[in-house]
Amino acid sequence: MNEVAGKKTNIFQSGKHDQTFYQKICDSIPKHGYWQGEIWNKRKDGETLLEWLIISKVNIGK
Repeated sequence: MNEVAGKKTNIFQSGKHDQTFYQKICDSIPKHGYWQGEIWNKRKDGETLLEWLIISKVNIGK
């Protein structure tokens, strides 16, 4: 946990997706409340892996 605390999420990006791919994810979350799909991510040792990822919007407060 301490290895990633305070770092940007792009440290996990594999380099296999373009900015348009990530923009579609960012557009989907506020519109639908979630995004799910296959994404190539990167482990801390640099190895890439294919994941099924679900990102859900969490409302805190009012």
